[in-house]
Amino acid sequence: MNNHLEVVIREAYEDDLEKIGELLKQIEYIWNGQTRNASSIRGVKKEIRNLVRSRGKNDGIALVAVYEGEVIGYIQAIIYRNRTPPETEVGRLVVDEPYRRQGIASQLYESLEKQLLEYMKERGTKKMKLYAIIDTHNEPSQKFFEKQSYSLEKVKERNGRYYKAEKWLRLS
Repeated sequence: MNNHLEVVIREAYEDDLEKIGELLKQIEYIWNGQTRNASSIRGVKKEIRNLVRSRGKNDGIALVAVYEGEVIGYIQAIIYRNRTPPETEVGRLVVDEPYRRQGIASQLYESLEKQLLEYMKERGTKKMKLYAIIDTHNEPSQKFFEKQSYSLEKVKERNGRYYKAEKWLRLS
């Protein structure tokens, strides 16, 4: 059986905000010892609008996975170009529950990495640090980023314990 579902990966549009908000509600994380999720659609809309538009001192990428006309996955990246070398925070990777474990997260991530490499080429940047902050309770996310060649380091922040996943992206 083939466990790989082919989807269309494209930039997120403002028309996708409601569905992305629904998807993000599926992500749970620990904050000050309590389980929470990204349930504030207003905050999500503002965040995505900022990513799909120019952010000023930083750049952003927001991608969706579409299957049979429906948004079923999302990933975002914030590029901090004022850092030397530039750094990118990869976050909010989510795939709708019925479509998980079918290669969609990998397709989203691969598309994101291709866009980041193109970004680097356009700006003459030879290397960029990618990182993600992962809740210690989120084992699937930990395994996913390790599979993408990220190294994980456990860190303590004021609101809980997290893994900081890091990887260098280099132009050859």
